[in-house]
Amino acid sequence: MNPLYIVHLKGSQAEMGAQYGRFVLEHGPIEEGEWALTTLAWRMLQDVNSHSLGGRLTNVGVRALMHYGVKQMQKQRPKPYLERTLAFMETLGRSPKMAEHMLLMDMFQNLVGLAGRYRVGPFARTAQALAVPACSSLVTWGSTSADGVLRHARNFDFPVIGTWDAYPAVVYCEPEGGQRYGYVGSFGADVPGTTGFNEAGLTLAAHTRLHEDIRFDAGSIVDFCHDIIARAETLDDAVKIARERPVSCAWGVMVSSAREQRAICLETTGQKVEVVEARVGAEHLTATNLHRHQAMEPGSLEPFPAWTEHADSRERCLDASARQGNLDREGLMDLLGDRGPEGRRAGGICAQAISVTSVVMEPGAQRMALSLGETPTGWGPYVDVDWDWDQPVGWLRHDELEPVRARQTPGDETVQEAYDLWRQAVRAAYERHDPVEQLPLLERAADLDPAAPSYRLMAGILRI
Repeated sequence: MNPLYIVHLKGSQAEMGAQYGRFVLEHGPIEEGEWALTTLAWRMLQDVNSHSLGGRLTNVGVRALMHYGVKQMQKQRPKPYLERTLAFMETLGRSPKMAEHMLLMDMFQNLVGLAGRYRVGPFARTAQALAVPACSSLVTWGSTSADGVLRHARNFDFPVIGTWDAYPAVVYCEPEGGQRYGYVGSFGADVPGTTGFNEAGLTLAAHTRLHEDIRFDAGSIVDFCHDIIARAETLDDAVKIARERPVSCAWGVMVSSAREQRAICLETTGQKVEVVEARVGAEHLTATNLHRHQAMEPGSLEPFPAWTEHADSRERCLDASARQGNLDREGLMDLLGDRGPEGRRAGGICAQAISVTSVVMEPGAQRMALSLGETPTGWGPYVDVDWDWDQPVGWLRHDELEPVRARQTPGDETVQEAYDLWRQAVRAAYERHDPVEQLPLLERAADLDPAAPSYRLMAGILRI
């Protein structure tokens, strides 16, 4: 079980950024995680263009466009949030240019949107089947909940295996003159809001989407989510804040309210924000990686058929379980680690090798069950964490916590060994992009666990 970092910040946004930077220095800079996060977007772009001379030449233009876009987006950042990032970087002794890395995933999605709009590169190679975003959320309340209590279960899937999940953190923020809020993340990465909560009983979770309607003169998803979780007290507040200024690209942001006993999903593009609510008579809402609002359908991008099936199958799983009702927090933990009726190891299931954060939030009780396991974190183990803003500024590392839920396993020792090889292959795909390294890992996994077709499928794609 990984240690849990609890961080308490207080003051202006700049002061909180400096405090967090100091705590990271006290622990020791987490260089592996910093490298993984600050190079991820560029490595993903480079990976899809590195196998031909034309692709490598395209990279030159892509890099120039990326730098231009990031600088334009940096100008749109709210001053307090930019000051927070700059103070964090300065305290760590990093260049102010490092602040631009807060925007790189927006930039990555913008470039995908441009490629889809004009039907040209940089994404000519779409067989990157390992690179499928897979965030999933389910909010249940009323009849779908075993006790009527609203809960928000969320997997955050992000290709930083072995770094993000190794340092799970809960960060509590007490800004001067505002309501208190917090977020779940990784120690050393100050990314408020991506998986957030506040004392008004709101929770929030962002999910990657792809759409042609993108722009560079707009805000980032990190600031978009930060603004909502820091300021909103109701779902109407969240909608109003979301429409104050545009966000650069497509996202789905699930927001739930314990007071109102319901949830909405804010679907964005560079042009607009639409609100998705539960179906009439339903008392649950799901979110994965496809826009669902009718107004968002024109221009939505689905790079390859597996993208659609991957998102749809996870949503079907969450929806079917919610329809059966009687879900408690243990049942939601089961869903975050779900492998389908066949016990699949990969594919369109909730438990992904890139699931780096899994949490069941209970905003009415001001607490959460948080996984401290390695990927897929949906398998646990889980510990209880209370929402507590009353501690002084500082940080603590907890190494020995009592789990409320033990870790699940995919099967016997042989099946587990095969899955470990799969996880190594997925990590290698994102970090080193070398098929020669990935292939023997996948083929060994397939030999150990022949009942898992995904291993052999991925190996076949690499051989082709």
